Amino acid sequence: MRVFLPLVPHELRADALPIRTAAIPAAEKDGVDRELAEYDATIDASIQCLELIREAAAGPYRRLVAAVDVKTARDTEEVAVTWDWVSAILVDGDDAQNAVRHACEATTQEEADAAVATVLDHALEWFSTEERLALADALLPRDGDF
Repeated sequence: MRVFLPLVPHELRADALPIRTAAIPAAEKDGVDRELAEYDATIDASIQCLELIREAAAGPYRRLVAAVDVKTARDTEEVAVTWDWVSAILVDGDDAQNAVRHACEATTQEEADAAVATVLDHALEWFSTEERLALADALLPRDGDF
């Protein structure tokens, strides 16, 4: 089973992913195919990223999602998932940063709803796990203070 775990950039440098609730694709039923269900779960996880970024009150302003292959959906809540379980890393490109910042800094529900809609216009870019540390270096300053 593949689930989608929201991350913040500094977590790319960790040996294990955080123990956190992942977005789970809907069961395949009524003609919903796996690819569409996984896309929807990716979007759900990317919205959770906005909350994590907002709580951190620091950049970089990029949504970051790990596609994780697990035995059960609860694995990401109960065990330290290693990078060996990750099949891909999905992250916003440079063009999404202002939209993500605006969504994280929204002060009213109406402003947040409009900002999230704008964020969702930006597609997440796919990276392999072999690119994880290079991606961390590209997203974070050398001191890693995020």
